[in-house]
Amino acid sequence: MQAHAELASIRQQPGEATRDFADRVRQTGREAYPGAAAGDPAVEATVVSRFVGGLREEQLRVRVLTKDPASLIEAMKAANKQHLSAPDVHFLGDPRSESPGVERDLALLAACNHTIFDYGTYGFFAAFLAGQRAQLPCHI
Repeated sequence: MQAHAELASIRQQPGEATRDFADRVRQTGREAYPGAAAGDPAVEATVVSRFVGGLREEQLRVRVLTKDPASLIEAMKAANKQHLSAPDVHFLGDPRSESPGVERDLALLAACNHTIFDYGTYGFFAAFLAGQRAQLPCHI
């Protein structure tokens, strides 16, 4: 009974990856329905519903629902696809037609919010240009 209550109130935690949340929903669903056969349509529909309903971002929930996923795997793929097309994800150039260059790499690194770098001027300048928090591991 506790697993049913947990499944009914499951929510994606701040900082929790979509895939990790899907795994947690799947595991909670198995605990809530221990005698159910793998792929049971009723259980799968409940698990998908709880996954979509528990997603942190409302826009992501709506976009996944429009795909009408029949399984947790389909719902997770739809959620991941939506995340990759988010407005804050940018791809720099086309690697098929452009050769990667130091300038492009440095520009991409400088646009990051946080930088973890190792010993060297390349990493240092990327972190410096980003102007955000930078972390240098103490064991280097």
